[in-house]
Amino acid sequence: DNVVRLPSLRERPRWLTPTGLGSAAGMLAASLALGVFLGLSNLSQGVLPALEDMTGGRFHPVLDDPTLPGAREDVKRLVLCTGKLYYELAGHETRAALEDVAVCRVELLYPFAENELRELMESYPSLASVVWAQEEPKNMGARNVMETRLSSILPQRVGYEYIGRQLRASPGEGYAAAHRAEQSRIVREALGVSG
Repeated sequence: DNVVRLPSLRERPRWLTPTGLGSAAGMLAASLALGVFLGLSNLSQGVLPALEDMTGGRFHPVLDDPTLPGAREDVKRLVLCTGKLYYELAGHETRAALEDVAVCRVELLYPFAENELRELMESYPSLASVVWAQEEPKNMGARNVMETRLSSILPQRVGYEYIGRQLRASPGEGYAAAHRAEQSRIVREALGVSG
């Protein structure tokens, strides 16, 4: 028979667990990672790249706004983010009416995509401000690295703004309703929408 039998968890050496932790913690971490992946996959249905882009394309460290509602010359606010926050920003109910806002994804945090970000900012001739938006608290996530590096390449006429959770010891709000309210605030402020 050409049947391959995989060893059970008990038979498998500890170092072969998905995280190399060799414990229940390792299995839990792998399970959580899968849960996050599946959650993001569900969230991003309808905005996935074309098959040709996935198989024949290349990696882009920075992704420009694919659904820019207005002309590049009208953009005054450039929102940079990473991860699932992009989908919340791009899918916000007011997004289509915000012709002066571009929402772009930074796919490569390290090494810093300096040239790509410079080109992106220069491609918006009326740009007045760059926003780094993240759902993590200010002392977590990529804000510290991005703020330092972005400030060194911002064109002289362009300001910088951080939108996200304030400094805190925990990444979560503690209550689902509080989390939703804070997430909504972050998205609205990043887009420059009041109320």
